[in-house]
Amino acid sequence: MPGRIPPEIVDRIREGTDIVELISGYVRLERKGVNYFGLCPFHPEKTPSFSVHPAKGIFHCFGCGIGGNSITFLQLHDKLSFAEAARELARRTGIHIPEEKSTERPEKYDALYKANQFAAELFSKWLWENRGDEFDRARAYLQQRGISNDLAKLFKIGYSQDRWDGLIQAIRRDKPGILERDFLDAGLLLRKEGGAYDRFRGRLIFPIHNLSGKVVAFGGRAMQAETEGAKYINSPQTPIYNKSGILYGLHLAVDQIKRRGECLIVEGYTDLIRLHEGGFAHAVATSGTALTREQASLLRRFCNKVVLVYDGDAAGSHASLRGGDVLVSAGLNVKVVGLPPEHDPDSFIKENGPGAFAELVENATDLISYRIELYRREGRLTDAPSRTAVARELLASLIVIPDPIQREIQAQEAAAKMGLSAETVLRELARMRVPSRSQSETAGNGAKPGESLTALPVKEKGLLEALIRWPELREAVFLELPAQEFQGTLSRRLAAKLEDAWSKGEKPTGEALIDEDTPIEDVSFISWALSQTESLTDPGVDAQAKRRYDDYITAQDCLKDLLIALMDQQLQKLKLKINAEPDETAQITLLKELQDQEGQKLAIKKKVFWPIPPHPSLEAPGERASKKSPTRSRQTDF
Repeated sequence: MPGRIPPEIVDRIREGTDIVELISGYVRLERKGVNYFGLCPFHPEKTPSFSVHPAKGIFHCFGCGIGGNSITFLQLHDKLSFAEAARELARRTGIHIPEEKSTERPEKYDALYKANQFAAELFSKWLWENRGDEFDRARAYLQQRGISNDLAKLFKIGYSQDRWDGLIQAIRRDKPGILERDFLDAGLLLRKEGGAYDRFRGRLIFPIHNLSGKVVAFGGRAMQAETEGAKYINSPQTPIYNKSGILYGLHLAVDQIKRRGECLIVEGYTDLIRLHEGGFAHAVATSGTALTREQASLLRRFCNKVVLVYDGDAAGSHASLRGGDVLVSAGLNVKVVGLPPEHDPDSFIKENGPGAFAELVENATDLISYRIELYRREGRLTDAPSRTAVARELLASLIVIPDPIQREIQAQEAAAKMGLSAETVLRELARMRVPSRSQSETAGNGAKPGESLTALPVKEKGLLEALIRWPELREAVFLELPAQEFQGTLSRRLAAKLEDAWSKGEKPTGEALIDEDTPIEDVSFISWALSQTESLTDPGVDAQAKRRYDDYITAQDCLKDLLIALMDQQLQKLKLKINAEPDETAQITLLKELQDQEGQKLAIKKKVFWPIPPHPSLEAPGERASKKSPTRSRQTDF
């Protein structure tokens, strides 16, 4: 496999990647001043706390604490190793990486991606290149469904041979450099006593891609009703495939979704392919599973409006209601298309054409109105008990609307359609407990990556922040306080990284502090520190100069406190030694040593390790001299 990427090439990759352009492919960003903000792709949220700082080449989420540079973003988002993410960015930017062979096994995620890619190419080859009755039937099936070759190839549709060992034999024959166990871990093979066998056999194959276009899973469709097993079988959950967080076809639709601010959602693979053929390129599919909160949060990053287009039968209609509630709770504006009972999106477009379908989408109904009309058709609004039950269901749907104004408007409209007073509906809503933002957004997420940063020793944290932002302070610090004296695991690791660079005469700054060996936890701290290079200050005062001024003072205070804490430990040990010493002469010697150390401690308190820069005030020098600033007075204490 390819070896380690030289540091100078990593630097070129970072410098050649526009981090705003990169992240815009995954998150809808809005410019605010010199930086950009959007909804975090790493945790559910409704208020943007994810920031991108193009001048610094970093991103940081103030909600979950995750951060880093362009390579780190792709690494975390697509579950790649650092090297794999760097290679992908190098490919996009046209940077050549000299290959060095390595005997090491690929990273686990890399191996799974490669196993899926090998299988996808093999399935495609079997469909389009193999000859024989079996493969002719597969191609004929596509024609019968009205799926053109160009469209099938756009979605990378393939075919799995109707054999127990078709994939296994190809692996052994072609030797793709991936272990058989990687295909097992990817869900492409199933274990049996003494070996393994193919999961997908005699099925049309629909590769499932992540946002970057990498194959993460597969769906297999039976072509004949008498085929053994289910109509559809899908890949299981794997380290690179979380079916609750993937939408089929999103990698093809995301640009159109962002441009239109709207997304169409259908259920099946062929429904989606038909919509794309009809010109509805802003459509995705749930792959036949119920919509999840993760999928809703994913869409919320790219658009504000979602139109559900499920099958027209009862099952599809009620699936629209369930999915609609999930989308509404994520803050999305939801509309529903009511197809005729005998149709799904695929059959409707084939029979009526894209124009008729576009008209249905244009006249889509809001979720609450659709629910009431559906229940009316089902005869659930004919008597008091059933109307009461329906009203309770409506309340459960209204309560998940996060915006209070929209919730009240929808409640009033629902009350009018149900023949209820708006006051009654609003009163019942008020009695229902609405989860707070902090509860709703953190439920089920576990500990946030950024929470470990709060466990850092306060003084070490303050000192490290300044050392990351201002490399000119590193020499003065490490001459006095070696990295090994830091107590926190993360802070000691970061200090050692900075100390090592200083000892070599290097002064890495900004995103250059992040390399292949930097743990993600450290990366998040670095990105957080770099995102704080400006202080809140009065209008007209240089915010970055104010941050430098504050950091110089804070770092000096922290350094003194840490050195004094170490001195106190030494003094305590010395006092215990004096008390335990029976010899009077030896005691006198130890007391003198104690006195010397007390003097050193006092000297540390008075020492000035570096000059404090002037306060970046707008006041004239004479005016500043005439006023005694509490902050400035701290300088005279050093």
